[in-house]
Amino acid sequence: MKLYFICREGKSMKRKLVAMSILFLMIAVTLPVTSSDIENNENVYENKYITRFGILSFNAESADLAFADFGIIGRLWLPSFPIQINIRDVPTELKINGKVQQLEAPTLIMLRGFFGIGPLINESNQNYDGPVKFFGICREIIVMPYSTNFDYIDKQPLFDVQNIQEFGQCAYGSATADFNKDGNMDVVTCGATSPWEEETVSILYNNGNGEFTQDDVYSIIDPSRPRYIEDLNAADYDNDGDIDIMFTHSEAIWYQGLLVKINGVIKMLMNDGNNCFDNCIQIAWHGPGTPYNPENRINPKLTSADFDMDGDVDFLVGDNSGKVEFYMNNGTGNFSSAGILHDWGSFSWGLTSTDFDGDGDSDFLLASALQSGEEGYIYLIRNQWIESNHTICFTTGAGETLLYNSYGPASLQSFDYENDGDTDLIAGIADGVYLCVNKQSIFDVYFLGHLPPQGNYMDNLNLGGITASDFNNDGKIDIITGGVQGIVRLFINHFGQLPPFRPSIQQPSDFETHKKLEFGFVSKDINDDNISYFIDWGDGTNSGWIGPYASDEKITVNHTWSRARSYVVSAKARDNDGESLVKEYILILFPGLPIRTNTLLNSFYSNSHNQDKFFIYASEIKTLNNNRENILLADSS
Repeated sequence: MKLYFICREGKSMKRKLVAMSILFLMIAVTLPVTSSDIENNENVYENKYITRFGILSFNAESADLAFADFGIIGRLWLPSFPIQINIRDVPTELKINGKVQQLEAPTLIMLRGFFGIGPLINESNQNYDGPVKFFGICREIIVMPYSTNFDYIDKQPLFDVQNIQEFGQCAYGSATADFNKDGNMDVVTCGATSPWEEETVSILYNNGNGEFTQDDVYSIIDPSRPRYIEDLNAADYDNDGDIDIMFTHSEAIWYQGLLVKINGVIKMLMNDGNNCFDNCIQIAWHGPGTPYNPENRINPKLTSADFDMDGDVDFLVGDNSGKVEFYMNNGTGNFSSAGILHDWGSFSWGLTSTDFDGDGDSDFLLASALQSGEEGYIYLIRNQWIESNHTICFTTGAGETLLYNSYGPASLQSFDYENDGDTDLIAGIADGVYLCVNKQSIFDVYFLGHLPPQGNYMDNLNLGGITASDFNNDGKIDIITGGVQGIVRLFINHFGQLPPFRPSIQQPSDFETHKKLEFGFVSKDINDDNISYFIDWGDGTNSGWIGPYASDEKITVNHTWSRARSYVVSAKARDNDGESLVKEYILILFPGLPIRTNTLLNSFYSNSHNQDKFFIYASEIKTLNNNRENILLADSS
């Protein structure tokens, strides 16, 4: 997030110094602050983000700075537009009105009307990045712990999410089966150390009490050619009564100093009957490839089912090329290719099989991108085995388009979230996790949230690692996810009479606007119940409960603020089943600035010019957690 401002040319040093002196006097005369003032006003406002007036100092070893070069004389900073400081990765000590607080990174600080000493800025470092020191007085100080991702997967009502295993990185494959035949569904997954020293296939045995016991059943140790397992399936492929494990990886070569993937490989771990998997055999090899060829069949992804209904388990494989190939089982775990069904363009990673149309055979669904890194679709490819009188499973062609996917590469898992007999979907992409609820073959999409980052590294599911089963034996299908950071998570299905999702807030569209601002609000309810909204405008007023409105209906609400200052706008939704979590939004209003000699003074104090307009800065508050008690508040207004 960067702010850009226009600097008025031709201001003399003398004029700046005069303006500085006047401002200093105005601050001293009009805004006296004592310790008793701070104490008496400490609980005037509910939010803990904004300090209305403060004497501050801080020293950030590493930060990004978006600033107004207007009103800067060397290291002397004069009040102007808000200054934004992003504390990226180093904890920082901030002192406000003599009170010290430790800010954990990442944190956003905004200074409005700052007067004091700041970094030396010139034309060569307009995008300032480095140590940042500030000391001075400030009209408003806004401190917000933040992240680039806000709505994490634990902030939605549809699933209860918990970590059940942590590898170092890259839990790209997951599958389910009852390996030890105790009635509890287990999970087989994979992950690597970080940095790469070993990759393992691990069974997480379900103890039936919400806990899992890890058993590493296969390892890849090859420091000269580190590689990742890229998908897993589990089934009795050789029909001997126990569960085998199929997995994929890519072969790589050293090319121009880099290890580059060129070939895809499918292998099988044969179960000896005691969950020992020492016998590893190769099923298929997709090569030869050449470095950086988009047609290389690398990063293979699997789905398994008895597609030809002959009593053994077949499989489909997609990959970077966009192609999907069909392999048929002869009944003993030996497979032969039935050919490539279609080339969907790029990244045919999202494969999942299910009887979508309820005719008794297994169809499959596919998420792919049209071209590398571009948008894509989720397709349905119906099995024709019954319709063709047992002569063909799949015809060639793209199949039916079910959903548009703006992010392209995705992982996919079919399951029945509502227990209504229809096929629903979980889609994992770089942006987050989505639940697609089937309502008479039209999908209603719910954003479940982003996977939380690990340190400074983002997590995502577009390379896979999703499986589904009833892990707590309550009759509802749950979800297991992996991801690029190696965290294996259990999503317990909470379907029932649930409250709405946390509403989203759409900011005013114009940067320069009248004081009366229009916001958009929308929330969704899994039961399609009508929704009411409560909006707190941050100025001591609120909307009360308004509505009800239909689920997913966007509403617009106007509000007029009387003063140029910073506010926290918040909203929540409710239906007959309860209230949602609160969405918060920071709104900074400052007066319209006429082009005249006293612009500098107007930006700090004057409300006498352009009274019909405000300039605004607005953004979602991207808190890492709900604990805001460490943010100081000292309001002397």
